[in-house]
Amino acid sequence: MAIVDGELVTSNSKFESFNVSWNIQGHHFCSGVVISDKHILTAAHCAPKRLHTVKFGNTTQLFPVAKVYIHPFYRKPLLSEPWPKEQVNDLAVLELVGNIPAFAKPIEIYSELTLPGRTLLFGYGKETNNGQMGTLRFKELKVIDYLVESGEWVTSFASCGGDSGGPLVFENDSGEIKLIGITSRSDPRDNIHDCRGPSVQTDLIHQKWWLSQFK
Repeated sequence: MAIVDGELVTSNSKFESFNVSWNIQGHHFCSGVVISDKHILTAAHCAPKRLHTVKFGNTTQLFPVAKVYIHPFYRKPLLSEPWPKEQVNDLAVLELVGNIPAFAKPIEIYSELTLPGRTLLFGYGKETNNGQMGTLRFKELKVIDYLVESGEWVTSFASCGGDSGGPLVFENDSGEIKLIGITSRSDPRDNIHDCRGPSVQTDLIHQKWWLSQFK
């Protein structure tokens, strides 16, 4: 998945502090978000067979990953079921060898939201189908649907390759930011496959039972 037509997240931005790039041999392949002093939340389908490294915000320093925890009930949706009838749980947690850098800050998972505000999607993915990955961007978008059976948000277009695992957040008018979802995949409606169709994010409101162990 990629942040199409997104804005750059500048260094020293409050948005930089919780975003993470997951790397293989120094090259970005999935996004993530800081949830504790040594844990990164991302998408389960991103998990490679070997441990790799992460970068924080717009920095270049590599931090080694010690362990990857896949959600115990993760299941990959079948191509024949565009709207899954049970929870997908596309989540994984990376545990670092050491702690996150000083400027990085965990983001709190929501229990309730204070309206009004805006919904933002972040990621290091491609800006176009054939674009390069590795640059942190964000875009304000709308929640257009909710998949009750699978426990997932559906948002207006924005994500592309390399954005999987990136955070969907809600920022209220007081500037308070809460984590509400993790990018999973494209939504197949309208058969749009050029990174401009809707995208799907795992809703975190019912995932605290699993995530509470990562502190």
